[in-house]
Amino acid sequence: MRNLAATAIGVVVVVLVGTFVTIQNPIVGIPFMLAGLFLLLCPNFLLKKLSSKSSSEKKESEEISPTVPRVESYTLADTQAHSAEIESLGTLNPDYELDKEGIIQAHIGGENIYRLNFSPRDVLLEESSSGEDIHVIVDEKCVGNIGKRNRERVRVLMHDGSVLSMKVLIFGGQYRILDPADGEIHSGQNDYSVKMDISISRQ
Repeated sequence: MRNLAATAIGVVVVVLVGTFVTIQNPIVGIPFMLAGLFLLLCPNFLLKKLSSKSSSEKKESEEISPTVPRVESYTLADTQAHSAEIESLGTLNPDYELDKEGIIQAHIGGENIYRLNFSPRDVLLEESSSGEDIHVIVDEKCVGNIGKRNRERVRVLMHDGSVLSMKVLIFGGQYRILDPADGEIHSGQNDYSVKMDISISRQ
């Protein structure tokens, strides 16, 4: 009863407003009145259309969206014992030899300019003969070990078939920097840091 009364009031309002608008501008007023009456008398029509469109878009999105793998990251241990192996994986950075003017023109003043660049590399995991350590191998070279706290977790991933890919990212080494404070180029060295990302399927 309440909905019927509200609808009746709405119809009266639309008719009155539509009549006024029609007197001023028939081209606008008549379509306005018809649209208002339709929405009042068929309120569920628009809601059903919007709901149907939303459901269709959601279903389509679910169908075309690929499953995104989960990524677990681990910082390797014992990397300093394998500095020579890590360095052999790098390529010379041409910016390392720039003079002050070249650094300014390249807009890299105030940044560490490392002697070596490292690209992400695929890895293999290899358990030690004692079974205690897990070595991380890149191009047949060990670049570090899985830390003790993460060893059991990584060992599970090695055998449960959920690993999609494994890559390492290498940071550090010799660098030069144009110090904005004194305008001079300084040299330094950071210990190598190796991070391993493991992509895991969402099962």
